[in-house]
Amino acid sequence: YLDIAEGKRVLSKGQSSPKVHLLPPVRRIDAEGRALKLSRSENLIIYVYRNGDPLTLPAKVLLVKSTLQSWESVLDEITKKVSL
Repeated sequence: YLDIAEGKRVLSKGQSSPKVHLLPPVRRIDAEGRALKLSRSENLIIYVYRNGDPLTLPAKVLLVKSTLQSWESVLDEITKKVSL
């Protein structure tokens, strides 16, 4: 009973010790993250909420790559789309 308590197996004369099968090493999969894909994309969609008006739905604004070059052009595009 002492062997059972320690988790040892009693092997008969014809049996060999149990073989341990090792799993192959896990290879790292090189996949791009979502952030890298977004930085390379040409267009960007943002949702703009009007400040102080909880009942209105957000406005969907599409920003093209040429608009994203400067912050002023981004703000102008948002102002055109959403009447603040």
